[in-house]
Amino acid sequence: MKFLLILVLTAFLVGCVKTTPEETIPDKPGETPSSSITDPPLTYEPEESGQTDGETTADETEPSAAPTETSQEDNAPEAVRIHPYAGDIFYFSQKPPAPNGEPIETYTALAALTFDFSAHPKWWISNYNSTVISHTDETVTINSTEYLRMVSDRVVYSVDSSFFQTPKGFTADEKPYLWVTRTYRHPTVSVEGTEYLTWIQLDNDSMVQLSFFGYAYDEDFENTILRPLLDSCRTWTDDIPFLLRFPSTESDPNIAVDLTLPVEWQWNNSSVADDMERMYTGRYSVKRMEFYPVLRSEVFEGYERLQYQGVPAPITGKTNDGLPYEIYTYDSVSEGDRSKVTWYFANIEHEDGYLMLSFLTFEDDPADYFDTVTLPVIESVHIEPAE
Repeated sequence: MKFLLILVLTAFLVGCVKTTPEETIPDKPGETPSSSITDPPLTYEPEESGQTDGETTADETEPSAAPTETSQEDNAPEAVRIHPYAGDIFYFSQKPPAPNGEPIETYTALAALTFDFSAHPKWWISNYNSTVISHTDETVTINSTEYLRMVSDRVVYSVDSSFFQTPKGFTADEKPYLWVTRTYRHPTVSVEGTEYLTWIQLDNDSMVQLSFFGYAYDEDFENTILRPLLDSCRTWTDDIPFLLRFPSTESDPNIAVDLTLPVEWQWNNSSVADDMERMYTGRYSVKRMEFYPVLRSEVFEGYERLQYQGVPAPITGKTNDGLPYEIYTYDSVSEGDRSKVTWYFANIEHEDGYLMLSFLTFEDDPADYFDTVTLPVIESVHIEPAE
């Protein structure tokens, strides 16, 4: 049974190195209230560590707030939910290459994995380039040596289920996994390690490949690090809704927010969803959504610097759950490439408060982008008391 990695995931850390100019900080709102593909390569040359993460950019940014963890509960409609845990999402958006070709980038999420890295707080996780690194320095500096811990090629491969007849184990959603080992030599320091070339079966037709890396200073890497990570893994494939859950500890009442993310967007494990095609084609502005699961006491009508245009009459409607919403729309310009953008500030009424989410569309989007991609996200929002 296809298991929604419901990547319900959990807010997630994004520790990222910036590769694009910083966004301008706008005026802040007031205080918040109380398939079938080819066989995978059996030899994979891992990328060197030290890659930089993608940075979300646009001409404005949302109000500051601490990243929040996401979690899930059982018995959700249209999807099988998982028990709450800390995790980070890694996306797979490529199909295998044609003979002598490069992998085919679809710019949509074909599959995703999440792991519980809570036992490794000093590991640096980037879902932009599907890489995890660590350092041995107690105090990490710019000159600290990076040690590759995990990397994937972001490719979804076809699989014969017989390949997994004798798995090493099973993920949290009962998907078989296996690995082979080979010696790995660090590219810059005299340290040898072991690469665990790993495959996880997603369904009867597909699997993904990733590599984990252990070093001599790790104590029983296979049983104390690798197996617990793979056992914690949950999977998602694009034939089921990509449902995320975000609990809040800042609202009164305390709430949990669910929403369904389109396959064109990639959650950055913090507070932002980025446009996958814009991100992987090197565009400056890539942010599509930003929000914090906090109820506000008043409707937010937009940043002051946008209100010089005059506060527009809101777009109104109701979510799939029947919650009323108001959406305030403003035209603006991206500071990086000077392209035209449109902001949407959506306020969803819940009891005596309002959940605010912001969205962006760009001048080169299809004319119906908001109606076909963004609005369904707003209408999918589900709010309930947090336990």
